Amino acid sequence: MAGAAAVLMRASEGRAGERGTVVRVRNGLVRGCQNDGIRAFTGIPYAQAPVGPLRFRPPRPVRPWVGELDATGPARVPPQDTDPALPQTGLMSEDCLQLNVWAPEEPASHPVFVWVYGGGNVTGSVSLPVYDGATFARDGAVCVSGNYRLGALGFLELGTITGSKDEGSSLNALRDLILVLEWVRDNIAAFGGDPNRITLAGQSAGAWNCATLMAMPAARGLFHQSILASGGADTVYTPERAHEFAREFVARLGGKERLRVCSVQELLTAQREAQADASTLIAFRPMIDGRELPASPIESLQRGCARSITTMIGHTRDELRYFFSPANAEGSGSQKALMHLNSSTRSAMSSTYERIYPELTPGERMLRTLSADVIGIPSLRIAEAQTRAGGTVYRYELHYTIPNGPFGTFSPHGIDVPLIFERVDTAFAHTVFGYSGVDLPMAEQHHANWISFIKTGVPGAHLSPWPAFALFDRRTMMIGDNCTVASDPDQAERMAWESVI
Repeated sequence: MAGAAAVLMRASEGRAGERGTVVRVRNGLVRGCQNDGIRAFTGIPYAQAPVGPLRFRPPRPVRPWVGELDATGPARVPPQDTDPALPQTGLMSEDCLQLNVWAPEEPASHPVFVWVYGGGNVTGSVSLPVYDGATFARDGAVCVSGNYRLGALGFLELGTITGSKDEGSSLNALRDLILVLEWVRDNIAAFGGDPNRITLAGQSAGAWNCATLMAMPAARGLFHQSILASGGADTVYTPERAHEFAREFVARLGGKERLRVCSVQELLTAQREAQADASTLIAFRPMIDGRELPASPIESLQRGCARSITTMIGHTRDELRYFFSPANAEGSGSQKALMHLNSSTRSAMSSTYERIYPELTPGERMLRTLSADVIGIPSLRIAEAQTRAGGTVYRYELHYTIPNGPFGTFSPHGIDVPLIFERVDTAFAHTVFGYSGVDLPMAEQHHANWISFIKTGVPGAHLSPWPAFALFDRRTMMIGDNCTVASDPDQAERMAWESVI
């Protein structure tokens, strides 16, 4: 397949009902489209194609081009197994290091919102309709979303297998995102964005990756605020575990000589096998290398590395309901999901939860334990770390439910994404969660919380006062049909995890 610049270097006639718009970035001219006061530029390459000898290598900035680059088609999709719940609109290709920009039409110096998608580090792309950033541009923020490499291409540590040139290859996805942020710093003013007012945000694995970026020296100064939705700061490998996993993966692929010559499908097959045999649901992770990633992100946050980054952080009430039901919550699959409990601590925690929540069934208690282990408590630890270091944190819990939807009166992982982007009309929102037009007021409210934070550093300007998180009262905004501030919600559960995480 031809390189990104060559493929996109064609004149754009514009779509029906839209007129083209041209912006000069450092590498050349890009032509997007404009409609209803919003300018959209999609599929802009920010790095050279990471193919052939550049597979598993750090990203290299894209070379300048001649003429106008057509930025009206969907960005390419990083190689991944398809997810029926999230149909992609772009073509899948290793040549996927592209980004999208949505900007208000009116000239100004707008705040910038940079979105990092989730998907367990193995799925996702900026081309998913639910991530359309036009609503942010409509409300006065420039929205940027950038692809990053997934699975083995972005998170496999090969330094001890293929030599020093590949040291740190498990950080390639984070390196991709750092290059996105550098592109934003260097080019966003051309779209009306203020490079000194950048909010980095992500959900699920996107939030984990954002938290990791907060701890990486190379990302320092590239963003000024962060929003972490349903993620933690401890999903990383030690060098020993990273090298062990890489050796297992390479053996499945057929040897290290296959790494740069195998097809994408062969790579994905080995990836599926590695995930199936892994002891954790998140098999592909960055490695703590002591340099680019000096320590576990949560340890670096505790040391104050990101105290200047104002942070909004939260999660849904029933996170792991997306993956398990009470009927299968105690099976082998759920045990694989556990990140912090082991055979020696699981039994004690089970007894503690039985004491705290006697009204719940064993399966329901296990779901609550899983949600706390994977997301709830790691998320809380970030809020605590940032606060202790002197940073400003706003914490929330999302309790919104769709009673007639597949999850009934529960608020599972991912239910917040259509609310964040105010996109309750997408196939993903309707099919997976049961969203409909009646949920639009909630989407407008939750989206407004994010817009308020992006613009002012304080979320929920339209709500009753949303106080900053503090360790003495742990005030948290409980978001649902009625939004209220609670002091130290789930205190008993929090204290149960003090000796574990």
